[in-house]
Amino acid sequence: MTSSVSIKSLNTPADWEELRGAISPKQLPICDNLLSHLKAQDAKSVIVENNYLDRDYSESFSQFYSKVFKQHSKRCQRVHFFSVEIDSLFDELAPSDLASRLSQLSDEHYLGFIVLRPLTHAPIGSAVIRKPPDLEGLGSHLLVRATYETHCLGATFKIEGVPVTQQDSRVGACAQACIWMAARHLYTKHREPWISTTGITDAATQEVDANLSTTLPAGSEFLGPTDMIRALRSIGREPLVYGRQAMGNGAVWVVRPHEVINRYVDSGIPVILGVQLPGESIGHAVMATGHVLQRLPQGTVLPTNPTNAEFCISFIVNDDQRGANLKMPVRRSDLAQETPYSIEESLMYLIVPLPHKVFVPAEQAETLAWDSLRKYATDFQDHRKEHGDALGASPQLAEELIQALNAGRILARTYLTYGWKYKARILANDIHDEFKAAIFYQEFPRFVWVTEFGTFDSLNLDRLSKRRIFAHAVHDPTASKFWEGRLAFHAPGFGKRWYHDSDNPYGEYIDTVIPLDDDRPYFPKLRGHETFEVFRQP
Repeated sequence: MTSSVSIKSLNTPADWEELRGAISPKQLPICDNLLSHLKAQDAKSVIVENNYLDRDYSESFSQFYSKVFKQHSKRCQRVHFFSVEIDSLFDELAPSDLASRLSQLSDEHYLGFIVLRPLTHAPIGSAVIRKPPDLEGLGSHLLVRATYETHCLGATFKIEGVPVTQQDSRVGACAQACIWMAARHLYTKHREPWISTTGITDAATQEVDANLSTTLPAGSEFLGPTDMIRALRSIGREPLVYGRQAMGNGAVWVVRPHEVINRYVDSGIPVILGVQLPGESIGHAVMATGHVLQRLPQGTVLPTNPTNAEFCISFIVNDDQRGANLKMPVRRSDLAQETPYSIEESLMYLIVPLPHKVFVPAEQAETLAWDSLRKYATDFQDHRKEHGDALGASPQLAEELIQALNAGRILARTYLTYGWKYKARILANDIHDEFKAAIFYQEFPRFVWVTEFGTFDSLNLDRLSKRRIFAHAVHDPTASKFWEGRLAFHAPGFGKRWYHDSDNPYGEYIDTVIPLDDDRPYFPKLRGHETFEVFRQP
């Protein structure tokens, strides 16, 4: 075996300590965090590529490290982790058989990789480790994730997760790290533009102001929200910013920020969170990738127009200093968790890198969905009189929904999805066949906003696969206040769709009402599941 690749076991505490020392001679929290995740997944061996040329670090080397007096190597290491012993394979198998056998380990036993830069102050160039297993019950759910593919010794390894990197404070700070993590996910998941940390800094500092010029190189130690927006726009994203607003002697949120974050991470969109810690003059940025849910006490008092975020006690975040998959609590009283910052106390702003063709924020689509639901409740008796026996047993379910709405016990869940995916899920769902028939030939834009409605009792369950919804609304993300943006609506005994009038030069919408008999509750979307088989299991 050549020195370019080495195989090591992780059988003893001494093996782990040796690996930790090789990754970082300094006590860096991000390194300890990544290794603790790998220990928890029972990593047993590693393959180390000792002369790995990393595309990201090569750009940093070209832009900065090759130009300084101190000599820096341009070669990195890449460490692959496995949950089985692999030493014996190298003794028993011929190279061609070994490559095939290693590839076979990918699905079940490959735990991910860490790229190590030759920088003692910031060794973690990138890392993707196996996400926590999908949970049907409440708990941690990684919602922003993609499948990453690596190649080593002729073998192909695949891992599903979300990337994390560490700022090195010479070519980028936490802001660049967050943008890099979001951009690398978008590149891997949606084949959007690839960009390095130095590319992010270049895009963010196209216009250098006095604030950026307080450090050298400009922007290397921090970026402001405006600079971050400039960088996100360079990769084709449409950043949407929410922040505290000045009021009295302080700044407050005029929206419920945990609801805003939850809508977008539930859509699979990474959200950059700007936090301010007490006693620190420069803020910090982390990236939200998922949420942690819990069941609520039966007598919980809900706010006006409550959302699924009421079940959320923490968000999963990647922090370039502290590590991956950390739990950031919503309330300051839960600060005993894994971060020293919370949504309630520390969040100053958030940035959502929306797709380019989304012009309607999530909360606006959700407001229209609530309007549709309330109009349905107001008009249902007229609908019942008009269609009479054609509704079958649907009025009983409608009364249950309307009573819960009047009592403030309905919760909304809004997320962005592809139009074709929405249609595929509806056709596979247990919703009424007449509504499926109406949707089958419906045209949808590339993206749609979907708002699901369920009662407190139908959603406040230990298993997500036991949840049921009663109604949903679909909205066009490219709509405007100048024209109708509703596309479809369903509630017990009632379906409605809006479509273009091809004979009208102004493209006006036509709406069609569909009476539905014997309606019943149906399935919400469960992220990561393209079918609803998990809902149908006993």
